[in-house]
Amino acid sequence: MQRLQSHPAAARRDVLIDFVQAQAAAVLALPDHDAIALNTGLFDLGMDSLMAVELKRRLERGVGKPLPSTLTFNYPNVGALAAFLDSQLTDTMAHPASRVAAPATVQPGPAAAPTDAGGADLDALSDVELETRLLAALERAR
Repeated sequence: MQRLQSHPAAARRDVLIDFVQAQAAAVLALPDHDAIALNTGLFDLGMDSLMAVELKRRLERGVGKPLPSTLTFNYPNVGALAAFLDSQLTDTMAHPASRVAAPATVQPGPAAAPTDAGGADLDALSDVELETRLLAALERAR
């Protein structure tokens, strides 16, 4: 998001919040993105696993870098997503040479990367594999 570079660091988070709210509202088919409170869980608003993948893809296009497949599970609300994106983009802007030298990688949030019951690293799974496992887990929970 080139738009972020023109904003001071203090205003960057507000721009990211607006961006994440707009993308989440579009995925959830909500008419007003400002209606999504920062701490309201996106899954509480009706987001499902397919919507989570779509939101991840929209955010990736907007920020211009790959994001973890577990993004919306690790950061389940607008405030958490915006803070995560801010930390990732701040790092990229502070070290632009690293962005050119190697593909961007996203480090897991404060907690260790989630694993499934078999111990596999979920961030290593493709979106399709992650969705398949999630749907199977939801089916078992019923």
